[in-house]
Amino acid sequence: MTVDIPAIWDATVNAGGPMLKNAGSVVAALAISKTVLEAWRKSFGRRRRWIKLYGQLSLGLQIKHAFELFGTAAYKNTFSDEAQEEFTEYVWPLAGDGYVQILVGKDESIRRYSLTACSKRFKPRFFLGFVGSSSAFPVKLGKTTFSGLPDQPSEIYLTRGASFYEYGENRSFGRPGKYMDWICSHSMMGIGRLTAIPINIPADDEAQKLHLDWEATLSEEQKRIVHDARRQTAINTITVSDLTRARLNGHGFGPRMEAVERRPQRQSFWDALLRKLQFWRALGKTSID
Repeated sequence: MTVDIPAIWDATVNAGGPMLKNAGSVVAALAISKTVLEAWRKSFGRRRRWIKLYGQLSLGLQIKHAFELFGTAAYKNTFSDEAQEEFTEYVWPLAGDGYVQILVGKDESIRRYSLTACSKRFKPRFFLGFVGSSSAFPVKLGKTTFSGLPDQPSEIYLTRGASFYEYGENRSFGRPGKYMDWICSHSMMGIGRLTAIPINIPADDEAQKLHLDWEATLSEEQKRIVHDARRQTAINTITVSDLTRARLNGHGFGPRMEAVERRPQRQSFWDALLRKLQFWRALGKTSID
């Protein structure tokens, strides 16, 4: 009996052809899905992940919990405040999207944590206070302005320097806010519109904390300038704190510009130039027209 090997070989190939073709399609589909998923994780998915990780932070947690979430901090600094209480500051850059700043005490528990938005594509939305409470209200980093905040702030902070500007407002909600301070601020490290309060409008004291009666000491023209600045300045940093002293030996809300190097891709050349011109124009005023 003669076996026709070519015929059997042809039959095997013909029978397996559709199966091999289907297997190839599955492999190609999996490769495309993996590519799309990886691209999503590096863009929109990455930014969602930052918000999710930040949402897992809480006052009183040990700093090791933050290390598990964000990895090793890129920046660490130990300092003492005016009351000689020791703190350690940790900062994590979020791949060009923003920064997470955490301050811990000597017991390594979290005393304050901040998120600063640095990218036009990263504008997370938060509810200040406690979700479900009438005190809670939304804030979109890089978009919401200070005039969009309801109620009167419990404290106002203003710090200015040759190349530094920070304005913040603190709101406490008592029990609905879990007895924590919720601070909205504008940091030079973040994005968003800025109209700086000029230097001829003085802060209330050396600590740059503006008491609630501070505005009563201003002229009507100065009040108008402050109101315009609040209306035209975007909130780009959200901070949760249980510290009675908001600014700690120069450490404000979000990382300091001199402490963390900015990456060029975070802002275009023209955006950065326009921002500096706005900043210097406001701070350079010596009198009110």
